[in-house]
Amino acid sequence: MSSSSNFSTDHHSKWEDTGRCDCSANFYEIWKIEWTTHNMGNVGRAAWNVFRVGLFFTGLAPLAVLGAAAMRAKDYTHEALHLFIRCRKCGRDMNLTFELLSSGKQMRWGHYGNHLYRRSSKEFEPRSYDKIKEIYDGMWDKYNLVFKNCFNWAKDLYEKICDLN
Repeated sequence: MSSSSNFSTDHHSKWEDTGRCDCSANFYEIWKIEWTTHNMGNVGRAAWNVFRVGLFFTGLAPLAVLGAAAMRAKDYTHEALHLFIRCRKCGRDMNLTFELLSSGKQMRWGHYGNHLYRRSSKEFEPRSYDKIKEIYDGMWDKYNLVFKNCFNWAKDLYEKICDLN
């Protein structure tokens, strides 16, 4: 589990580190999932612009155009999954966030206090934390701005969790 942060998104979307209870994860159940979009602020925009200019100067202009088309309005944003967890032993409600950063996939106990919008949300019968963690562990973790970015990753993981029986 990573403890690093995405500083720009943490700042602009008000990351709240909520921690977890001391009970065994065997007692944790996920009962709701939200797929949310967060503000990256000017840092995300600046990084995208530098990358795009670099593509033009290296002769890879078609990739820059393709990337811009793929990103559309997403060049300011970051996608994450917020899981709502309840401990069967002590009854504590907890928050867990799954996301893909340029440094790889990350899970943190807490959630973003602000989001630009909620793409999707689903409540379901309680599901085993261990099973959800197994799906997360099997997810790809190599970031690619155009083809394997946080949007693609969040969509893939969201669908896998929602389709779980």
